[in-house]
Amino acid sequence: MSSPLGSSTSPNHHQIGKRPAESKAEVVYKIFPNDLNSEGTVFGGVILSLMDRTALVVAERHSGKSCVTVSIDAVRFLAPGRKGDNLICTAVITRSWTSSMEIDLKIIAEHPFSGETKEILEAFFTFCAFDQWGKPTKIPVPAVIPDTEEEHHRYEEAGIRMEERLAATKGRKERKASFLANGRKKPANIQSKL
Repeated sequence: MSSPLGSSTSPNHHQIGKRPAESKAEVVYKIFPNDLNSEGTVFGGVILSLMDRTALVVAERHSGKSCVTVSIDAVRFLAPGRKGDNLICTAVITRSWTSSMEIDLKIIAEHPFSGETKEILEAFFTFCAFDQWGKPTKIPVPAVIPDTEEEHHRYEEAGIRMEERLAATKGRKERKASFLANGRKKPANIQSKL
């Protein structure tokens, strides 16, 4: 297990860090009829919006800077939330790099009367911290200092997920370059974005 501080392999080894508990957030959201789809379960977008806002709180608490969502990965809907349920969204930082942070989120649906709970979703959000000019910060955000065995495990797994995200991005760029090099025209909606 690598150390988050004092190691040359740690991206923020030169900076004092923060423990995950210092920025952890929990939000409770009551599901009302306007949150439901035609099947009587909560819209996935309602849940994702709740998660994004909660993760933003964690990212800004940890970094002390304005942050934006960069990516959402490993989203798994495990069970539906229903009218009247309380959605309990828990967000905790797993690891940080120079300007980015990974946040682990879980949503639990709680029946309001019985207290029975079920996990309905887990996802990982990546956020980028920005400087006062609206650019990714060059001053590293604080390192994550894991305390518990679970936090150490999350820290190590976050490094693996970051490598996978970077490899996937590289693959997309290579496919796009190959596509363009072979004389194929970009679709109109892509041309305006490049």
